[in-house]
Amino acid sequence: LFPIHEAGRNGSHCGKIKASRMVAMLYALEKVNQDQTVLPQASLGAQILDTWWVIILHKPSIPCIFVSNFIISFNTECL
Repeated sequence: LFPIHEAGRNGSHCGKIKASRMVAMLYALEKVNQDQTVLPQASLGAQILDTWWVIILHKPSIPCIFVSNFIISFNTECL
């Protein structure tokens, strides 16, 4: 697990998405899966979750961006 986006000012709002972190991880998985000498007869996958969610669970009025299962979806409020 790693954060997909930065914390906002004073930890009160979601900050910039750091898509490069996610892209780097997906690239590494793709390279491993393409090389059958690394993990023969196996492949790796990913479920991408933003660790920022843990921090904001108790702050329901904060706007958020969630990243899950390779799809970036935008919500106006955290649940």
